Amino acid sequence: KDFDGNWGIWDEPYLQYVAKHLTAQKSPFVAGIFTLSSHHPYNLPPEYQGKIAEGSLPVHKTIRYTDASLRKFFQTASQQPWYNNTLFIFTADHSHPDSDDARYRDEPIGRYRVPILLFHPKEELVFIDSSKVVQQVDILPTILDYIGKKDPNLYSIGESMFKKGEGKAIFYRNERFFYAKKTGYLELLQDIAPFPFQNQALSPDSLAAYGKQIRAWRQYMNQKMETDSWMKK
Repeated sequence: KDFDGNWGIWDEPYLQYVAKHLTAQKSPFVAGIFTLSSHHPYNLPPEYQGKIAEGSLPVHKTIRYTDASLRKFFQTASQQPWYNNTLFIFTADHSHPDSDDARYRDEPIGRYRVPILLFHPKEELVFIDSSKVVQQVDILPTILDYIGKKDPNLYSIGESMFKKGEGKAIFYRNERFFYAKKTGYLELLQDIAPFPFQNQALSPDSLAAYGKQIRAWRQYMNQKMETDSWMKK
């Protein structure tokens, strides 16, 4: 009865289910939740029709619905025994291509300019540099760092967000590879030489080093995917 007719379960009832379902899990646990109501065709549940502001884009009303659903999720979760011992991490896979904000439309960076937010009910995470460039592959090493666990059997191409430094993000877009940091990004051209960072001159040796990093990441990713060997046997 909670099927949205397109993707799955509406965010509000699904998040309520999750909040209660996690209580039945043995602690410690890890859970991944994917919300879907803010996806095309941007519909709202019947009980919310005409009750949520439309906004300037069709997606805005569904984002507001998801926001309201998350608020109710936390109201329910805060009553659960695991809540005060849980690190919550929020992120997205991409921005909206028709965003009102040009920073999220600009290619190639804008498409992947998404937040990663960490929240703990009982702890202020003041030791995180919010200006650091991070990426989704940093989430796992961040969790392991946070709980004080170093797993020698884990291969990871990310790094903890708690680690000092400016950070980086390497991503693939339209058959091109990019290396992003605070000052801009560079593109790997034809597997040979990268473009310099925007507004930043780099020496030939520095450019070669960045290009080598991108190629190493791509080789590592491909090899691990093809051999299914992310974890040591």
